[in-house]
Amino acid sequence: MNKRVLIFLIIVIGMFCSSAYGESIYSTAAALGDFSSEIRLDTSSPDEALKQVYEYDPRLEMYFGGYSGTAYSNYSVVNINYINTDIPLEKIYWAENEDEFTDLVTRGVLYCDTEIYIVLKNKKYSDINANQIVNIIEDKCPLAAMGVGEYSCKTSDNSITGDSTYRFSIKYRYDAETLLSHRRAAEEKAFAIVGSNVAYDMPDYLKVKTIHDYIINNCRYGSDYETNSDPDYYTAYGALVEGKAVCQGYTQAAKMLFDICGIENFTISGQSEGENHTWNAVKLDDEYYHVDVTWDDPVTYNGLGMLLYDYYNVDDGKLSADHSWDREKYTACTGTKYSYANTVKLMAADMNIYSQPYSGFESVFSKYKPLGQDNSDTDAPVKIYELGIQGWDIREFGAVTAVLFVLLMIFRRRRE
Repeated sequence: MNKRVLIFLIIVIGMFCSSAYGESIYSTAAALGDFSSEIRLDTSSPDEALKQVYEYDPRLEMYFGGYSGTAYSNYSVVNINYINTDIPLEKIYWAENEDEFTDLVTRGVLYCDTEIYIVLKNKKYSDINANQIVNIIEDKCPLAAMGVGEYSCKTSDNSITGDSTYRFSIKYRYDAETLLSHRRAAEEKAFAIVGSNVAYDMPDYLKVKTIHDYIINNCRYGSDYETNSDPDYYTAYGALVEGKAVCQGYTQAAKMLFDICGIENFTISGQSEGENHTWNAVKLDDEYYHVDVTWDDPVTYNGLGMLLYDYYNVDDGKLSADHSWDREKYTACTGTKYSYANTVKLMAADMNIYSQPYSGFESVFSKYKPLGQDNSDTDAPVKIYELGIQGWDIREFGAVTAVLFVLLMIFRRRRE
């Protein structure tokens, strides 16, 4: 037998075996997706076989609640304890890391999904604070957090893979159509504000002051009876479009404008005067500063507007006089260079005229697509891994070995 023919035959046999093994993985995945009560695995190591199936299609882990079964010398029979069987497979997504995880949740919340199902690879649920995910989203995409009411998250770990699953249930303060309309209106207004009031070539400290002043001059603090009946006041939409808000609306609006201007910032949740409160922190040069736009817009007894700077670009020490927050949770604000007094001096000495306009703005609705659109990286099946010989049925392995041995003997005799 010609040596090239022998090599060709070996390759063909190898491809056949690989295909057969891949088909075995695919068939097991299909059985798991159909919630089959009893599954036969062609290996005496069910953990290893199931792990490879879940590597093939991680979405199936959403249904895994453990298993029982029997392992024999060369195969196993298992019974899966299925959970979350009401979830359609096509509605489940998976993430390789926390950034992808947050991105998926952000997309779901931005488009008002009431249920979001995600498998997170190589992370236990105890390693990620899913109950604080809306706070994370607010820093990543404040428009997505706008209008979110109650939410909960059911989680589980997969002891076989080390992955975790998340089932988010979210309630919004509006119906989806209204909320999406408010979000788009708030974004359009934010673009208009920056385009009309902030020059692209302004130094960052001047952009911060311009945004601070604009919000205070164009928004007033909502009274208790108003905020109890209108959820708009807790949103950037209320602050920017309607001109009325409470601290949450002020903070969301400021963050949106800071983000558009490319100023690094984050929001802080704490307390002030014994009540829950939120405000902003901005980064100028290499240091952070507190900016509490709400408390710089006081409610006056005669209703007249006032523009203060008592809480403008202050450090931790000054703000802590009447604010409290978990300092271990947030980056310290230690800057003093751009305090209000120094800002006035810098402005007085700055003889430049800033007039370069922003050339355009990127909508978050372009950046984040709805779940199920333009997210091929989360579509399964994903890829076939190098599965190794441990998954073969011993009889298949013996047969392949025998064929290769016979071919080798024929080749050697031909040469002799």
